[in-house]
Amino acid sequence: MEILFITNDSSLKIPPLEKDRITLLPSNQFNIKSAENCSAIIIDQRISETKNVLIEIRQSQSDIVALKPVFIFSHKEISDIEIQCLADGRTNLQELSEILYSADRISKLTTTLKELKTENFQTLVILRILRFLYAREMQLKPLLSPKYRYGYVYPFAISQFKDIEDFRIYEILARMEKEGLLIGNFYDRVHFCNRCHSAFMNFREICPSCKSANLSVENVIHHFRCGYTAQESKFMQGEQLICPKCNSILRHIGTDYEKPSTIFICHSCQETFQEPLVECFCFYCTNRTPVEETVSWDIKTYEISPAGINCAINGIIFSFAEFLKTQLELVEYDNFKRIVEIEIERKKRYKRDSSIGSFRVTNFQEMYLMIGERKNEIGLEMARIIKEALRTTDVITVLNESTFLILFLETPVTGANTALSRIKTNIEKLLVNNISTPDKKFLPEISIAAVKVEEFSLTNLLPE
Repeated sequence: MEILFITNDSSLKIPPLEKDRITLLPSNQFNIKSAENCSAIIIDQRISETKNVLIEIRQSQSDIVALKPVFIFSHKEISDIEIQCLADGRTNLQELSEILYSADRISKLTTTLKELKTENFQTLVILRILRFLYAREMQLKPLLSPKYRYGYVYPFAISQFKDIEDFRIYEILARMEKEGLLIGNFYDRVHFCNRCHSAFMNFREICPSCKSANLSVENVIHHFRCGYTAQESKFMQGEQLICPKCNSILRHIGTDYEKPSTIFICHSCQETFQEPLVECFCFYCTNRTPVEETVSWDIKTYEISPAGINCAINGIIFSFAEFLKTQLELVEYDNFKRIVEIEIERKKRYKRDSSIGSFRVTNFQEMYLMIGERKNEIGLEMARIIKEALRTTDVITVLNESTFLILFLETPVTGANTALSRIKTNIEKLLVNNISTPDKKFLPEISIAAVKVEEFSLTNLLPE
């Protein structure tokens, strides 16, 4: 195992390791390129750039680098909780061998993951979070931190954003739970400003008339003898309570008078009232809003689900093939091959051309992650497009999540290409119209091919 040790202490005496090699690298020479070929990274906490280097690694565009096991070299406990959450543990010269097992396990899991090339930021964040949790068999836990606008932060998840106060991370995590990729467990409920989503708001009572917060509260006094009722300040004369209506001295509560309630007094407009309004004043954007109009949000701890593990490994949320089996009359691939063999023999006897076509969405993972909650709706429409282009005698199978094979009976290659082109055009139009955003147009990558039935092979239909 190749271990990169980022430190400025050239006097360190690294103990010999049986099968592993440690390379010392000064912090001013570190760049993401230097992290690509190592199996694990150790960062000396004594360098001033510790957190910056750690975040740079976690923000790398390549999963190979971002998911690498990273340990902090320190002889004492790490006090910075964010560093604790972003790193995979702490080590020192005496404990180097103890981290190797953990590093090896993480490395082996991450090397099995398929690299997904996509420019869609949300897709990258979803997969990165799932793969980080999968490779470490851990939960994603919220960290209470007053220095963040939202009060809570998920250190690894938020490290994927250039702006650490990007509220999209909360929306992405909520979507991942709804999609069944994460299992959420309630941790706390917070209220956010409905303008800037800040959790730092002042909940304050205000006057219903002038909306001033300059209020005070007083007891209400009810004089039994004459029935006069008013706030306590109107009864106070020096240290005695004297009724303004009948000038009687009120000596004993319960005998002469009672205090049935309290009353609010606005010192801005002099209004009195028993029930003030409650508003939230945001310290970030100075927005004032009624409490009921704030954004209520459940903060959760998250663990990866079985579907999330599948997505982490393959980049696919759920089995699109299984979904289409309920919409199209698909045959199993082994049965499809037997039907093709029969058709080849039939052609030899009756001299009638048949052909086989393939239809493949090459950027399927990106497409499917972007579809999100509309997967069933768009999947049904894709099934309708495919069904309309085929005859009842045609035979269709699904080779994998993104690839279909179709046997066009008594149809030459030109006819098969016509049908495939129709499917491609209509599905491209469907995906562009439904997945594109105002900021970015989604471009589906769809390939089609057709060969004579007797020339059927996956190599002919699906060249690399």
